[in-house]
Amino acid sequence: MAKGISYCLISNGKDLDKLNLSIASIRSTMQSSSIKYDITIAGNVDIKDVNCIDASSEAEHGFVAKMRNIAASNSKYTTIVWMDDDMILTANFLSNLVAYSKTNAWDWLGIKILQPNGDRCWDRATLNPHTMIDYDATEYEGRLYQTSGLVIMRRDVWNEHKWNDGIDWYGKKSGGLPEDVEYSFRLQDNGYQLMFDKENTVWHYDEGYKQVGMLLHRKKDFGIEEECIHTKEFKELIYELSN
Repeated sequence: MAKGISYCLISNGKDLDKLNLSIASIRSTMQSSSIKYDITIAGNVDIKDVNCIDASSEAEHGFVAKMRNIAASNSKYTTIVWMDDDMILTANFLSNLVAYSKTNAWDWLGIKILQPNGDRCWDRATLNPHTMIDYDATEYEGRLYQTSGLVIMRRDVWNEHKWNDGIDWYGKKSGGLPEDVEYSFRLQDNGYQLMFDKENTVWHYDEGYKQVGMLLHRKKDFGIEEECIHTKEFKELIYELSN
């Protein structure tokens, strides 16, 4: 397997503007590097100069775990960055990843995930109780899990432990745990430690959430009508990627 980074995205094709920003952010962070990379999208999209794999049925029925496996199966490098189609990388995502990797051994890695207004997005969290925890926390209740919005993994890990094809989005149809929680618990049960780099950041371009304490609420579920005010950093990033 060739050394490099495979960016594996999933998309239902419903918001191509955000998907194109995700792609632009990948190209931006990789542009000055000699590290090889590819971009693969599994779902219901067809974008020029991107390896798009038809997973229309899976996208329609919400089988996001299977879509990730499909994307990875059609990519080729030793490191996989799993991304949803509304995740926007910062320009220094790659340099931060390289710097972290020089001093930390990892197989499975999370980073800060922020909302456009600067709120956190389940980037370091536990279940039972379901809550976000401090980035530096070493003691906590519940079991740690990594949201699937963005997670970085060595391909060797995925080769041995693939996403569960039978679990749909949040486990709503299949029942049981959401796909990312099930995957996180299974990886930990097999001896893998979830590492975390608090110096690296990705933006989740979805204005429909609000952080309340150490929880993240979907606004429509809680009757929250508060406007999402974008941070200066996020606005500048989107402007740069759009021009």
